[in-house]
Amino acid sequence: GINAEYMGIRKWNSSDVLVCVLYGHRGPVSALVVFQGALYSGSADSTIKKWLGVGVDECDGAIEDAHTSTITAMATFNNSLYSGGEDEAVRKWKCVEAFE
Repeated sequence: GINAEYMGIRKWNSSDVLVCVLYGHRGPVSALVVFQGALYSGSADSTIKKWLGVGVDECDGAIEDAHTSTITAMATFNNSLYSGGEDEAVRKWKCVEAFE
């Protein structure tokens, strides 16, 4: 199996000291984006997770099966989150609705 060490998001402070590791994905994290004060992560487990603010260590929701394979890219535009995956799909998410 995959080493759990590769499934976390490492958070560092401005002095290059590791503050914490955010765990929650079942596969390696492959994409990150900050949007509206929250951190969003995409993974090889095909899910997108929302983390409560950039400075907080709790997951605030997930879109399970956002893609049928690894999420490889994430971007934001006009109050929407976009994700792309190895399934050759690009999806648009309205952040408020997708994580309710």
